[in-house]
Amino acid sequence: MPLRPRCRRPRCPRLLPLLAAAWALLLAPLSAHGRGDPPTNVLLVIADDLGTDVLGIYTPGPDAPPTPVIDVLAANGVVFRQAYASPNCSPSRASMLTGRYPFRHHLGSGLQPWETFALPDAETTLPEVLAQASEGQIETAAIGKWHLSTENVGGGLLAPNVNGFDHYDGTLYNLYQNGSLDYYQWHHVVNGVKTTSNEYATTAQVDAALDWIDTAREPWFCYLAFSAPHIPFQLPPEHLYTVDTTGGDPDTNPRPIYNAMVEALDTELGRLLTSMDPAVLANTTIVFVGDNGTPNQAAVPPFSPDHAKGTVYEGGVHVPLIVAGPNVAAGENADAFVHVVDLFPTITELLGVDAQTELAHTTLDGDTLTPWFSTPSLPTRRTEAFSEWYYPNTDGTPLGQPFCQLDVGFGNGATNLRVCGDRLNENGQSTLTFESGMPNVPTFLAIALSADPLPFAGGALVPELPFLVFLTLVTDAQGRIVLPIEGGLAPFGVPYSLYMQFIAAGNPGWELSNGVALAFEDPPKNKRMLRDERFKYIRRTNVIGGVKLNTEELYDLLADPFELTDLLLGGALDVDALAAYQALKSGISEILGS
Repeated sequence: MPLRPRCRRPRCPRLLPLLAAAWALLLAPLSAHGRGDPPTNVLLVIADDLGTDVLGIYTPGPDAPPTPVIDVLAANGVVFRQAYASPNCSPSRASMLTGRYPFRHHLGSGLQPWETFALPDAETTLPEVLAQASEGQIETAAIGKWHLSTENVGGGLLAPNVNGFDHYDGTLYNLYQNGSLDYYQWHHVVNGVKTTSNEYATTAQVDAALDWIDTAREPWFCYLAFSAPHIPFQLPPEHLYTVDTTGGDPDTNPRPIYNAMVEALDTELGRLLTSMDPAVLANTTIVFVGDNGTPNQAAVPPFSPDHAKGTVYEGGVHVPLIVAGPNVAAGENADAFVHVVDLFPTITELLGVDAQTELAHTTLDGDTLTPWFSTPSLPTRRTEAFSEWYYPNTDGTPLGQPFCQLDVGFGNGATNLRVCGDRLNENGQSTLTFESGMPNVPTFLAIALSADPLPFAGGALVPELPFLVFLTLVTDAQGRIVLPIEGGLAPFGVPYSLYMQFIAAGNPGWELSNGVALAFEDPPKNKRMLRDERFKYIRRTNVIGGVKLNTEELYDLLADPFELTDLLLGGALDVDALAAYQALKSGISEILGS
């Protein structure tokens, strides 16, 4: 397919009504979808931290940003109104790519750069299934945010390729986790080669998708994971938004900036779709989804910041899901309960692959959504929608076993540092081994409880006084220091991070390692949710002092959509609520027991 000139920069006009109308014709449904239909291309578009409270096609808050492109998608496709995800990034993405719940793929919370765990190699991903079934004939690409590995684990800079994608162009994790980097300066990885980009990230991600789609052999699968509108809250280039951002401040009033970021995503999504070859677009099924709810900083009344991203309340797990393209009904709503695990079998089916046949010995939690493409009024197949959050991410190794923490990128990295030892328990006690690789060297070991970097001795340490301790030590012949950590640094219920940095006092002067962060949090923590047609059941599990403590909540979402009143605290339940409580409670046990 020949490359075509297209508008990329500020002179691009907005998506004019005429273009929107022409695009709507391209997306018009052709026929009811069936298993015998020819494969279509699939474009999976993921918005990062976008809940249903932000989009006008759902039930938005009072200042929903304009999203004309998403609105056109909805007008020419099916809007799933009861779609659910995990409360944060990594678990949802892993579930989309495996068709499995977090307790199976072991990513229960957002990956941090210093973690020594990633999406397990044993998991079969969506691109791997497509390659296996088509003998490599279906081309696949991942564009944008990955967040299923780090630069040190899970395949390093080649992690998306190692996990099956033919092509990768994006950033391995959140933009801000690269130190001081942001939407205008970020680490750009293309098939294992890392550079620094100064192009606005949302624009760059659309550019990369267009470049790949222009030359991809049909049918193809493109996984386009925008970094927006995830923090850092930054105004996009002015030509990408129209919302009034007066008074917007990243720290004190981020909502106007967040709205501008959402509108900019919508504008760039429009540029992507209107720049595609019309014949290719006409043969492409577009799936638009949020990976979790709106961040608490951007939640506005009547939605509660306490029920936003990171929680299993509706504001944390209820996400937009829209499907448009050939063989999809136009302007319809589906009320069936669905979950992001359903995207795996849905996308494989659209590309002519039966996931369950290909993975006959693997438990898949997802179910294809294609029946609702032609008949959105079909009743739900699920009796519950299930979401969960847990910490820490683990490969199933017992929490008491030794582990290693790699560095987190603080300092200049002149000296390597790795910390290995027992997992920190709820009293903050452990024996840690610091491996610097520098034998018999006088050193300082800086230890701090902290949150923010602090310039120190030519690098960056992370203490906040008075929690700073310097230990003068000498490494052994293997370049190690063995240090017991005791004394209850983490009171029950209070999470801390312990930051450590190794400073070698040798010639030609001090050398600072990158920092190492160890989390003092009561492991494991679980928050699990089930929702049926009316009621929602939440079970929380905490381990404190080796004792497992469970708390339970039950809400009537018809009477109390914002989950303000826990029915279990209000006295006796009526017959319907009691039956729902028992059914939903057993539902969690049944799912986890599978």
